[in-house]
Amino acid sequence: MAKTKLKIFEGIHREQMPELVKAGYKPLTIAEIIQERLNNNLSFDEYYDSASGIAYLEDKFKIIPYSQELVKITSNTPLHNGGIKLTPKEYEAIPAKESSRKDIPLNQRLIQEQVLEHQGWLELAQDKELLEKYTEQFFKQVKDRHNEDTAMGFYIRDAQDVPNLRAFYLNGLVSRSDADDWYALNDYYDARLVGVREGAEGTAQKNYTPEEISKVLKELGVSGLEEKILEKLKEQR
Repeated sequence: MAKTKLKIFEGIHREQMPELVKAGYKPLTIAEIIQERLNNNLSFDEYYDSASGIAYLEDKFKIIPYSQELVKITSNTPLHNGGIKLTPKEYEAIPAKESSRKDIPLNQRLIQEQVLEHQGWLELAQDKELLEKYTEQFFKQVKDRHNEDTAMGFYIRDAQDVPNLRAFYLNGLVSRSDADDWYALNDYYDARLVGVREGAEGTAQKNYTPEEISKVLKELGVSGLEEKILEKLKEQR
C-alpha cells in the first residue's frame, strides 16, 4: 500500500495554496485533517488550514466540505472582507445546503453530545462515525489536560453585506479544536495548509492537457475520439 505523504505549507493563505498545488499536492479538508490526527500523522496541538469553506449571502451560509474555488485561489483573486468575492448568482450555484444562523449553535464551545448532532460539524466531517471517534479522543484530552467538558465550537463571521467565500481551519488543543473561519485569506498570519501526496515523494500524478491526450490518440491511430475527448475535457474545466 502506498504511504501517505504530508507536507505543511506555511505563510499567507492565498500565496501558499498555489505553491501547494504547483508542487503536486492536494490540500486536506477538515475531515481529512481529523482523520490524519487520528492516524497520528498530524498533531492535536497545532492548528491547520483547509480546503473546506463557507460561503455567505447576508445572514445565510453554505458549508462546503471541499471547495474548488479555495483550491484555485491566487494572489490576484478578488477578495471582499478577507474572503473570495462572489456574486449572488455564484453563491446560489454552490451545490450545498443553505443554513441560517438560527438553525445551529454558533460561536460557542459545545459539549460532546452537541458536536455529534451539530449540522456544521456533520457537514465538515462527512462521516458521523469519524466524528464520533474524533470527539471521543479529543474530549478525553480536553478533560485530562484542562479539566473542561466543552470544546469544538463552530465559529463563523457575522452576516456579510457582499457574498464571499472563506476557508475553515481546525484549531489545536489550546483552542479546543474549534472550527473557525475568522482569518482572512490575505492575512499576514501563518496559515498552515496541509498537502497530501500518495506514494513516494516526487511521484505526484501528472495532469495531462487535452492537447497532449489528443496528440497521443492520433499517434495511436485512434480516429474520431480525440475531438470528443477534447470537447468533454474542456466542458469539465
